[in-house]
Amino acid sequence: MIDKTNDNIQLHTAKEICEQILYSHSKIRSTSICEDNGVIICSEEKINNESLLSREEGHASLIQATARFFNRKIHDDGFGQTMFSLTMHEKIARVAIPLTSKHVILMSIENDVNHTDLIMNEIYPIIIEKRFNNIIFLKQN
Repeated sequence: MIDKTNDNIQLHTAKEICEQILYSHSKIRSTSICEDNGVIICSEEKINNESLLSREEGHASLIQATARFFNRKIHDDGFGQTMFSLTMHEKIARVAIPLTSKHVILMSIENDVNHTDLIMNEIYPIIIEKRFNNIIFLKQN
């Protein structure tokens, strides 16, 4: 459970969210939840996918993606709340979606899929379901 008073997230809840998103669509390769300070709470990947990075490179990539995501949030007052961030690479797409004010969900997704449709129709419903079931509470600004 996530404590709405300080945005703490319990490991079993994070793992459940990661796994539910990971297996919601065949084109999702991996999911992770990271804190705004770069701490990786959980990281799940499908075992049948070829790793594109070493374990160390993968962890460094998650930390860098987390930093980039929270750096972008500086402009939320002007642009509005960040819904998601999508970066297209030659081999995969990387997606970042806010979970709480201090947590981000990071995913890698195959390129041969409509990423926006996948995010809006598969991933967001999972996040919204968790929020309505009182598992995730977002701090109100």
